Amino acid sequence: MDTPYNVILSQSNELQELTDEKKGYAVQIILIDGMTGVVKALKLIELPHEMSKIFKELVEKQRKAPTPDYEAVLNQLYSTYDTIDFLVEADIYML
Repeated sequence: MDTPYNVILSQSNELQELTDEKKGYAVQIILIDGMTGVVKALKLIELPHEMSKIFKELVEKQRKAPTPDYEAVLNQLYSTYDTIDFLVEADIYML
C-alpha cells in the first residue's frame, strides 16, 4: 500500500523556489516487498518543471487546510474505496 504525500508528514515542509525553468523537484521512489519489508529498488527522478509548480501549489493548499487526524482520514478512505475508485478520481500527469 502506498501513502499519499501530505505536508504534515515532512520534517521540513518548505519547498525550494523553482527558479530554473529547466529544473523540477526530485522525488525518491522506493519499491519495498510488502511481505518481507526488503527494499527491492530505489530510483530518484526529477519531475518536469510544470508538474513541480503544480505540486508546490497543492502543498501550499494543504498547508492552508491541514487534515487534523491524517492517519484516521487515510484509513477511512482506504476502507471505503478500492484502487479503481481512486484511479477514477485521480489527476493524471504525464512525465
